[in-house]
This record gives sequence, C-alpha cells and structure tokens, in this order.
Amino acid sequence: YSVQAGMEAAAVFAVEDAIGHYEQAHTWLQEHTRLQSKLPAAEVERLYAHLGQAYASQNAWEKAQEAYEELLAYAQQYQLPTLASITLNRLAILAIQQSHDKPQVYALLEEALQMAQTSADQRALAETEWNLAQITANMWDEPTRALQHGEQALSRARAIRDQELEARSLSLVGYIHILGGAFEEATHCLEASLALYATLRNEPTASRELSLVHYLSGAPLTQPLTNRATEAVCWGELALAHVHAGQVQPSIRNGRRALALSTESKNVWEQINSRRYLTYGLLDAGAYEEALTLMEHAMALARTLPPTLIFQRFLYGLGSVYHALQQWEEARRTLE
Repeated sequence: YSVQAGMEAAAVFAVEDAIGHYEQAHTWLQEHTRLQSKLPAAEVERLYAHLGQAYASQNAWEKAQEAYEELLAYAQQYQLPTLASITLNRLAILAIQQSHDKPQVYALLEEALQMAQTSADQRALAETEWNLAQITANMWDEPTRALQHGEQALSRARAIRDQELEARSLSLVGYIHILGGAFEEATHCLEASLALYATLRNEPTASRELSLVHYLSGAPLTQPLTNRATEAVCWGELALAHVHAGQVQPSIRNGRRALALSTESKNVWEQINSRRYLTYGLLDAGAYEEALTLMEHAMALARTLPPTLIFQRFLYGLGSVYHALQQWEEARRTLE
C-alpha cells in the first residue's frame, strides 16, 4: 500500500510525498527481512524501481544508484537473472546520465546481456538489446552495430507482443536510420511507432511496471509519463527526419507536437530536446527570432540539469541559431 500511495503521488508530480511513501515501504522491507523471501519478486522490483526513478527525477543520483544496487543485490541473492539484467540496464542508463563513463557503462551492459541470456527471458533480452542500441548509437557513434541491436529488440518485442517496447524500438530504429541518412526508412519507422503510442494512450489503465527509459528523457515518474516522454522523443525525431528531407512545415508541426507533449508531462529533459528539434525547422523556415527565443528559454531549463550530453547537444543547437543570425562571437563562444 505504501508503494501504491507513492505511485499515486508521483502521478500528480508530488515527488517528495512519493519518495516518503517509497522510503516507508523500503524501511519495512529492510526491518523485516522475512518479507524479502515472502514477497513476490515483482513487488520488490516495483518498490526499488519507483524509488530509484523518483530520486533520479530530483537529480539525487547517489540515492538512485543506492536503490538500484540494493535491488541488484536482492536479485543476486535470490538468483533472479531476469531482474538482475533489468537492474543492470537501469544502472547503465543512470551512469550515462551522470558521467558518460564508457568503460563502466560497457561493463554493466555486458553483464546485463549475460544475465538476460542466462535467464532466456525474451523481455529481458529485448530490453537489453534496446538499451545497447540507444547507447551504441548515441554514445559510441556506431550506427551499424546499433541498428543490429535495435532490430533484435524490435523482433523480440513483436514476438512477445509487447506494444510499448515495440513502439520504443521502432522509434529508436527510426533514429538510427536518420544517423545513416535513410530518411524515408526513418519516417516509416517513426510513424509506425507513433501509431502504437496512440493505441497505448487510449488504454484505460497503463501498466504499473516501469520500463527502461531513453537516457535523454531523464527519469519519468510513472509508466504513462514514460510513454509520453518516449512519444515526445519520437515526434522530435520525426521533425528531424522531415527537416533533413526538406519538408520544413511538417518538421515544424512535429517539433511543436513534441514540445507540447513534453510540457504537458513536465519533463524538463524532453522540453530541452523538443526545443532543439523544433529550432532546426524554424531555422530552415527563416523564423530566426522565434528560434532564438525558444533556445533562450531552453537555456534556463538546461542549467537546472547536470552537464550531460543533453547540454552539449543543446549548445550545438544554440550555436546554430547564433550562426543563422550572424552573431559570430556568440556562436563561437557557445560552440567553444
């Protein structure tokens, strides 16, 4: 009941209240060790996943890591390789959001993949392939290898009929196609992903389980908010595909849709990303002043986050705006 109370609080963005409920459940679990063997593993996972995500949403990285490490220890103690794999994936995403420590992230992902293979759990394998795809594409700049992982994740998601994971995988495969300049293929994948998100949005009750998150989406507090954040990512990527294909007005419309979704769900990470995607369409349309205003608002948001890759990409977008406005010194300073 404490975990459920925390989830209800998180759904209305009462994060401190949510953490209080989760910590109460955490205390009871620690004080009554027999509960750890009596409770279903899914209940224990639910507590720690939501607790870690809530702390991460507040940029309390150490506390989030402690929660995930406790969950990993529990999974190892009770020989639960599927849970261990998912938790290692969470730790890898958290590591990227903090520091971009590539050797650490690589080691976590390798162990996650081994655990998933040990369990032969198709969902754990699909989630790990998805995470490998997003990190390989974005952090290691290896789109060819990333595409292989992404297609594996998509295939497995379809095999187990997991629409949320299928939508997320289609979005990621679409983005990887953008990196390779295959804009038509990208558009096809992204539009298929958005059709699935429309279906998920119309479901009366979303799953209580927290899926893995896009590492540029921060830490959405609930699964419906996670879906909204990933849908916003997809609209932004579609805006990027359209602007590269010379379809400026569709790009702007999609960028505005991404920004509206991220604003409604109060996701600061995605608000910054969405503004960046929208800016490229505005620049191509010659709407320089609106682009500058958009990025100035994003600057205030970006300074509230740790200096991760999201801030680097934002600065590149801001530099592009200054360049278009022929404000050479500002462009140089921003890019430097």
